[in-house]
Amino acid sequence: MCCSRSAQRGWARPIESREGGGGPPALILAGTGPERGGVAGQRTCSVPWRPTRSLLAVEPDNGDAYVALGAANYIIGCMPAYKRMVLWFGGIHGDRQAGMEQLQLAATRGHYLKPLAKTMLALAAEREHQFDLAHSLFADLNGEFPTNPVFAHELAQHGKLRLTPEDIFETRSEEHTSE
Repeated sequence: MCCSRSAQRGWARPIESREGGGGPPALILAGTGPERGGVAGQRTCSVPWRPTRSLLAVEPDNGDAYVALGAANYIIGCMPAYKRMVLWFGGIHGDRQAGMEQLQLAATRGHYLKPLAKTMLALAAEREHQFDLAHSLFADLNGEFPTNPVFAHELAQHGKLRLTPEDIFETRSEEHTSE
C-alpha cells in the first residue's frame, strides 16, 4: 500500500492509517530521514505535495494539511534564484506569498497543527518585515502558552521593534543631552 519511498522506509504513514477516524491526519513532512540536506534532500521536498493534495481532495476543510504545503512553498520561494532554477528543472516550485497564505489558512482553520502554523507564520512575517502581524501572532501564542519563555521573549523583542522614527530620534537626542 505504501507508494512513496519515504513511506516504505517508515518515515510517513499513508493517509488511510487513521485510528478510528478521530486521530490527527497523516501528513507527510519531508526531509526527516537520512536524505536531508543537499540535492538529495531537496528532491524529497516534493514528497509533501502528493499526499497532502490527496488529503485535501478527501477533506477540503482540513486546515492542518496546509502546514506542509505552506512551509515548503515559503522555504523554496525564499531560496536564491539559482537554487530555485535547479529545483524548477526537477519539477519543484515555490512561492513566498502562496506559502504565507497557506500558513495563514493553517493558522486559522487548523486544529492539531494550529500553534505550529502560527509560529511559522509569525517567523515568516518577521522575515517579510510585517511586524504588526508577527506581534499579534506572538501575542496570541503567548496568551495560549503563558509558560513558554520563547513566545514571551519574541513578544518583548517586538516591543523594541515597534518604535516609530520619532521615538528613535527622541531617544538619540536624550542621549546627547545627558552627556
